[in-house]
Amino acid sequence: MFERIQQLLRAGRALALTTDRSHSTVALKFERHASGAAADRPFLLYGDQRFTYREANREVNRHAHAYKALGLRKGDVVALILDNRPAFLWHFLAAGKLGVVAALVNTHNTGEPLLHALRVCNPKLIVVGSEHLGAFDQVRDDIDAAVRVFVDVDPDRPINPSLAVWSEALAGVSSDDPPETAQHTLNDLAAYIYTSGTTGLPKGVEYNARGAY
Repeated sequence: MFERIQQLLRAGRALALTTDRSHSTVALKFERHASGAAADRPFLLYGDQRFTYREANREVNRHAHAYKALGLRKGDVVALILDNRPAFLWHFLAAGKLGVVAALVNTHNTGEPLLHALRVCNPKLIVVGSEHLGAFDQVRDDIDAAVRVFVDVDPDRPINPSLAVWSEALAGVSSDDPPETAQHTLNDLAAYIYTSGTTGLPKGVEYNARGAY
């Protein structure tokens, strides 16, 4: 336990010494882990699924290249309506690699609060998990028609959605590291994280790359 406390203190001192103009974002550190000594170490265990850093990085890269193919660039917003499953991490880290802002929509919101959350972040892309497609369908007709929408199908709860499926966007894309990852700083806007909306409509709080991870 004492050794672990020492490790945390060292990490805290290192973070305190890192300037907001540093390029040492979590996305970049993750990418370097995936090509270094930790490449074949476990990164994520989810049910009976196991991903090493190398395997996870390839998944993240495919998502990042799919974003690029859809025209997303630094500062654009992707709204994520996903449960805590591997796909959430792939999307979130992919956004970080490109400097795309991830709007983390509260999955408990439905109706007007959900619509408000999607409108205020002004997304260029919405990725909705199949587990939340019912709630999204209620507000779908009120979303700007220019916003691209994809369904990321939960393998544990497969459906036949009427919208484009995210796996189609991933087809044939590269799994190589995108060159943009090292171009971002800790001061760059990285995410909108919403309040619960229990006392009104949900409010999106801005987090930079230092605070969002």
